[in-house]
Amino acid sequence: MLVGCPFKANKTGKVNVKDKLPIARVNGTALDRDTLDDILIKSYAKAIVDDMIDLELIRQYAALNNIIPDEKMYSLEFDWVLNDIAPNKSRLDQMALFNYMLKSRAISRSQYDLILKKQALLRASVDQTVIVTDAMLEEEFQRQYGRKVTVRQIVVASPRTMGLVLRQLNDGQDFGLLVEQYSQDQKSLANGGIVGPISQVDTQLDKNIVENAMSLKSVGQRSRSFQVYDKDGTEWWYILELQNAIPKSSEKFENVTNQLDQIIRQRTIRKRMLDLQKELRNTAQITIIDPRLKTNKN
Repeated sequence: MLVGCPFKANKTGKVNVKDKLPIARVNGTALDRDTLDDILIKSYAKAIVDDMIDLELIRQYAALNNIIPDEKMYSLEFDWVLNDIAPNKSRLDQMALFNYMLKSRAISRSQYDLILKKQALLRASVDQTVIVTDAMLEEEFQRQYGRKVTVRQIVVASPRTMGLVLRQLNDGQDFGLLVEQYSQDQKSLANGGIVGPISQVDTQLDKNIVENAMSLKSVGQRSRSFQVYDKDGTEWWYILELQNAIPKSSEKFENVTNQLDQIIRQRTIRKRMLDLQKELRNTAQITIIDPRLKTNKN
């Protein structure tokens, strides 16, 4: 018998699968351990193994660059996390929100520790020297304190379909119902076609979407129909309806420059961390051995 192990070993020292203890018994009937293991592996292990792989990759990279992890590094990263989740809150409140986040995302603390260690090593491995220009500060000021709008959008793949949409809108059909009936943008469709808040300097959306959204002044006002080409060169037709507008803040630029500077620096560092993680993944030789963890991409 293996010491401390609930399974019996045969004469060769190997565990005999038939001798595995059940996880429970129901009216004398054993619940099979292998069934539980298989479900857990197929349902949850992929994300955990991905975190383990990413952590090992950054550990190897850090070692090559003479970066030695320690508990202080991990503790500082955890402080970053808590302050990001709940800035200017007490530690007690921060921990309460942190634990709620783990619970809502169905992540165990041991799994999160893998992510935390990975993030700490990534942060220590990237260049944290960021040059912030006046132009960058002005743009960030507009992003944070300028006018913002939220719109509902209908996105279709042809001018013919957009023509059908426009005719129904002219006949008084509800915009939201037409979103459900016609819109082909799956990301916004899941939220009823809602997109935003959008600022004048938004870089996440196509400039035509931003310009048309920001031109809307009153709730319920609609844009003209317009074309947008995605990164693959595919043509899409859009029409927007204003849902909400947040006026420009009265905050003065000179009062928030330090805050803006920190926002820009941290965003740049986070991007460098993501870029490094992606680079390490793309250049690594990774072999998934357990067949239950393999996908068509492996």
